[in-house]
Amino acid sequence: MTPESPTASPRHHLPFTLALQCRHPAQAFLFGRVLSIKELTDTSDLFLKATALSSTPITDDEFTPISGFLAYNTKFKVITVLKGEAPAEVGFHHYGKGGPPGHMFYWPESFNFKPGRTYLLWAKKTPDGVLRQFGMATATHGQIAVLTRDAAPVIGIVARDIVWNELNFSWKATIRPT
Repeated sequence: MTPESPTASPRHHLPFTLALQCRHPAQAFLFGRVLSIKELTDTSDLFLKATALSSTPITDDEFTPISGFLAYNTKFKVITVLKGEAPAEVGFHHYGKGGPPGHMFYWPESFNFKPGRTYLLWAKKTPDGVLRQFGMATATHGQIAVLTRDAAPVIGIVARDIVWNELNFSWKATIRPT
């Protein structure tokens, strides 16, 4: 083999390799700025600790159809209202996985609330009283619900401290002495 032979150097394979790797376009989407817990609490209409009861698919015109996702209404039993006003049970409209799969142009903020699990939840209230997730596209991705350690009422006035306590106790519960 001579140095000019295409099999003599891997760099001659680079265009072919790149062509094979780039057969499918890459998919990506932008996230908005991450909000602090204070900003999240200030911009929400309702901040509460609640236990999920059930989730059912719904039709809500505010939720754009997206391949692989559906709009859901999750019913929650309210434990503690930390901001705003809420009855003993509330419904919360949000995206969740479901529906026919297909090409996704972006991945919306979505949740799979488990019945019997308790969450800290931030929501926007519509003029007709419906609670909805906000930042439905990508603005607050992963920010409007926090799984909590238990269903005990929350005592506290600073949202940051409430969230920190829930996360800290949850983390400690997962550590086992060796």
